[in-house]
Parts: sequence; structure tokens; C-alpha cells
Amino acid sequence: MKIMKNIWIIGFIITSTFVDAQDLGNPDCDSLLLVSSWSKDNVKIYDGCDGSYIRDLAEPGILDGPQAIFQDPNGDVIIVSESNHKLVKFDRENLNTATTVIAAGRIENPITVVKKNANNIYLGSYSSNKIIEVNMQNWQTTRTVLPRNNGKIQGVDIGMAIDEAGYLYVPGYDSDSILKVNSANGTTSQFVAPRADNLDRPRTVLINNNRVLVTAWGNQAIVSYSLNGELQEAVVTNFPGVAGMIQDGPDHILVTSDTSSTVRRYQLSDFSFETIVSPHSGGLAAATYVYRLPKHGNIDKTTNVQQASLQH
Repeated sequence: MKIMKNIWIIGFIITSTFVDAQDLGNPDCDSLLLVSSWSKDNVKIYDGCDGSYIRDLAEPGILDGPQAIFQDPNGDVIIVSESNHKLVKFDRENLNTATTVIAAGRIENPITVVKKNANNIYLGSYSSNKIIEVNMQNWQTTRTVLPRNNGKIQGVDIGMAIDEAGYLYVPGYDSDSILKVNSANGTTSQFVAPRADNLDRPRTVLINNNRVLVTAWGNQAIVSYSLNGELQEAVVTNFPGVAGMIQDGPDHILVTSDTSSTVRRYQLSDFSFETIVSPHSGGLAAATYVYRLPKHGNIDKTTNVQQASLQH
């Protein structure tokens, strides 16, 4: 996000006693919703069916400005903690033990993640506009895809996307643009040029069939573009604080608002919606990202941040 907080954490592993993840919430519901509560420095856990609040994910002092959420190859939950410059892992079985997998000093203000494949991610920085590739087996940086202070984009934000050809679509909150990056060689082009079509503070990009959906915070809208970057229409309007957006099965998306602190579930056919997490439920404040976590089995491909797989 845009405000730096001067909180520094000492120590890498903190444990608490909680029940197993599969026993949280309604026993008849097969998933949980994890929602980043940026200004409360935590991730809220909700029932995946009725949206009722269950508990906070982390003990106080672990996370600082949580943003993107994903799962590693073992199914453990990884939180991108922007303001203390870390990635923190929570054990999949109990959502309990917190372990820092990328410590401060590697990348400034990490904010967004998209999966290259089962073992590698692309990780982007808000403040330096740098994108690196990281191996999730050892959490080492394998290469730099886009160098820091590159002059191509400003304010890389929470929702990068990747297409089947390996091109990254990177929202620039401060440049009012979307940058297209060839992840193989780092060459770039403007998918949406700065301030083109009055785009104002894009936060998340999602590739959905033959269109590209963008949450535009300044426009209070979700905007649809063709695969060539041509503006089509605003499919959702009058949604203040629209921020994070993920696919939720073949026919729906989940969308957060960081001003009303809520999560909506939209039907992709007509963009009607239901509110799945009520405003400020469980103390939710500045909801920036949402992730559906299956209670059983492997990573659910319909909510995985590797969005290329969602086009089928």
C-alpha cells in the first residue's frame, strides 16, 4: 500500500495453539476465505460459505501490511507482508506456525505474486517496481525479470496476471497504467498506456476468457479490455475502494474493497453480486486481497494466482 509503517519484527518463528484448518468454520463447508486486513496488520479467516468471521490468522506483530496470498507446493499458506518487506508462511494443516521464508532485505515492499509454474513465482515490489523470480523449494531468487526503478511503471500493485504465453500484466497504481512484460526476457510494452482511457489507479488484473478485467480504484470500477488492450466497458461501477480480485470457480469472481472493508462475489455472466463478507466483519479494515483456501486436498486451481489456468 501507500503508507509506510515503522514496525520491525525480531524473530522468525512464533507458534500458538489453534484447531486444524479443516475443523474451522461450518463443517459442511469445504473452504475458508482469507482476507488481507491491511490497516490491521493481519489476515482475517472467514467461513467459505456464509462468510462468518472465525479468527485472525497471525499473532500480533507477525504481519505488517499484508497483501497478496498464495499457496506453496506443499499447500502451506504464504502471506506477502508489504510493510516489513517479508513473505511469511503458515502451516497448511492448522494455519498456526508462522515462518519467514523471505526476510527483509531481499525486496522492498513486496506486494504482488503470480505463479510461473508449480515451483516458481514472480514477486513484484510496490516501491522499487522490481519483479523477481523466486524458487519456492528453497525461496532463493533465480533472476530479475524487471529491474528496480526501470522507468516503465510506477507503483506495481497487488494483482499481476500471467497469460499462457508467459506474459505478465502488471498494474501500475501510481502510473495509471498496465505494463505487459515478457517474463522470458524482460522486454516490455504498454498494455494500457499511462492514463489512457482515463484509467485511474489500477490495482488488479485478471485474464478471463477473451477479456482482461481490471480493478480501477480511482474509477471505482471494474473495467473490461480486449486481449489487445482496447477498452470495452466498465462492467462494475460505483464500487469505492475496489482492490483485489480473483477467480472463484468458472462463473464467479471475488472482489475486495479497501474502503468499505468488504468482499463481494460477482457472477461473470451479468456482474450481479452478493456480499460474502460484510463490511468490517471481525474488525476487517482495508481489505486488499482475498483467497479461497480449500479445507482438504491440493491447491484449488480456480483460486490459484496462476491465472493462465483460469481461461479454460
